[in-house]
Amino acid sequence: MNRVYCCFPGGKHKALTMSYDDGRLEDRRLIEIFNRNGIRGTFHLNSGLWEGDARRIQPEEIAELYRGHEEDEMFLFPHELGLSVEETQTYS
Repeated sequence: MNRVYCCFPGGKHKALTMSYDDGRLEDRRLIEIFNRNGIRGTFHLNSGLWEGDARRIQPEEIAELYRGHEEDEMFLFPHELGLSVEETQTYS
């Protein structure tokens, strides 16, 4: 009987994922802790929230701050734009 062993990189059988949203200023300290301890995270940055919000990481800081981590950019979710369910369905 053949057995299939699914492993993560390095042959590890378990993984911990770290995922954070919206690019808040607190990411600076979090990334410092991650980097110091060899932890990598995924950061979902919402570009629709950047303008005029001093509590968020600004575009010019992103490349350097998130280096070595995974980051992706999203825009506002339809409900944040004030769209109804019907409008959301035609919007996407």
